[in-house]
Amino acid sequence: MKFNYFFLIFLFLLMHTNILSTKVFGVGVCDDTIVVPISDGTCDNNPWVLIFEDNFENPTLNNKFWSNTYPWGTINICNNEQQIYTSNNFSIENGILSLTAKEETVFGLVDSSLSESDTIFASCNQGSPQSYGINGRYFDYSSGIIHSNYSFHYGMFEIRCKIPKGKGFWPAFWLYSIPQGVNNEIDIFEFWNKYSYPPPFFQETFDLNKSVSRPNMTVHYDDDNYGKCGPEDYSGPDFSENFNTFTLVWDPYKIQWFVNGELKQKSYRFYTTLGQEVDCNGVNAFNSYLRNNIYPQSPMHIIANLAIQGPDGNKGPNSSTPFPSSLEIDYIRYWTKAPCDSLVEIKSNNDLNLSSSSSRYNFIVGKEILIEDDVHINHGQQVSFIASDKITVRPGFSAEAGSSVLFKIEECGFSSMRLSNSSSVENLNKFKEEDYFFSNEVYTTNDRKSKIEVKCYPSPNNGKFYISIITKENFDYIIDVYNVNGSKFKSKQISDSKFNQLTSINIQNFNSGIYFVKVKLLNGDILHTQKIIYQ
Repeated sequence: MKFNYFFLIFLFLLMHTNILSTKVFGVGVCDDTIVVPISDGTCDNNPWVLIFEDNFENPTLNNKFWSNTYPWGTINICNNEQQIYTSNNFSIENGILSLTAKEETVFGLVDSSLSESDTIFASCNQGSPQSYGINGRYFDYSSGIIHSNYSFHYGMFEIRCKIPKGKGFWPAFWLYSIPQGVNNEIDIFEFWNKYSYPPPFFQETFDLNKSVSRPNMTVHYDDDNYGKCGPEDYSGPDFSENFNTFTLVWDPYKIQWFVNGELKQKSYRFYTTLGQEVDCNGVNAFNSYLRNNIYPQSPMHIIANLAIQGPDGNKGPNSSTPFPSSLEIDYIRYWTKAPCDSLVEIKSNNDLNLSSSSSRYNFIVGKEILIEDDVHINHGQQVSFIASDKITVRPGFSAEAGSSVLFKIEECGFSSMRLSNSSSVENLNKFKEEDYFFSNEVYTTNDRKSKIEVKCYPSPNNGKFYISIITKENFDYIIDVYNVNGSKFKSKQISDSKFNQLTSINIQNFNSGIYFVKVKLLNGDILHTQKIIYQ
């Protein structure tokens, strides 16, 4: 009798695979459909290439890449947030971008495209449009946000940051897109109020330590009224005490969340009919699988912000919440997998293959890139040329005012950083040899930098090396030395340098290995970046 009882349960689970996949193995499975693919899965074995990074070394925000508001307005009305985002709530100092929340009364518009007296209507959670009050209003708080003007597809997204600590703070780093009216969202992290239920009465009590130690990592998809999906958080350290690294790896088959290099969360697009996770090499043609319908597949924008939770349910700040407080960001980076072992020839604009969407970030990767003279970057267009060996530009190449062009030499697949518990994530690239940014007009260096010659030698060395600066004028500059983890451990400022300056750097007190030297002006302009080997 007992055998028959368990046999019936087993049959029930097999017949109700939707229940099994969601309740038992359901890491990120909220809405699934049985599908039969007509081709095998395809794994991308190309190396990782660093496509974009912002180390916030210049004193002003790169407004070619970042906006300081949402594309739809100054707040997210559906989240019942209390702050308004303004251009006065961010600052950059010593390579750190601070998005700062302030307790102050500010008048502003929810939607800058509407007049002050217009009524705000919104469809939250795919519901019918509802009124959310008058557009012009007073806010009790102001704060900061950065939103990328460009969108990015599958790849690796990373931030190194430190969050604020206090009731009502809502720092977040996330990806977002609006394809055909359906909202896709991946939360790399969010921190919000957490609660405990201590004895003897087990009443809900705000828990400050839990609020800064449990990052929420999830996927949102608003089609069919499905909201967030998957396990949301885990118990970690106090993320407000130190800078921490949060990484998301997203490809056509899976999403992985890492914190300080350790895998903490994952979600897959395909599962077996018994609910087991299926990666790219596990999808076989004409077999049945459960497809995760909420799996994001559209290019997304990068967002980092510090919101203030709404007053409903006593979620907002209290008298002990420290103002002003900031979400501090060291860097934001994006890698993708791309072939970089061959010559890429750009003979005409057709070879650029630029996206039809003006918001899509365009890039071309190769070992060598040859750009012929019949290539012209028009107003409003953006493209990055990234090569592991060299880039050759013929004299006839041009870029109109209002365009954005980047030429960069980037070593494919190289870095010291590894993400643990992931066979698909290999070495990541964190440093570059040269970086020329073209905005509105084509140039390789500004006038001052073109008068400066920088050399770093010898390499390999015994822990002592030299920086040679040859210039036609006196100036001040900074020499920074980084280890392979990207941490700066030595810095030296040279004031009123001579026309031919030779500076010695000694790192013999540190372990031998690979190091990186960056020479820059006091205004943040980078003169030289070089890898050196200490044997």
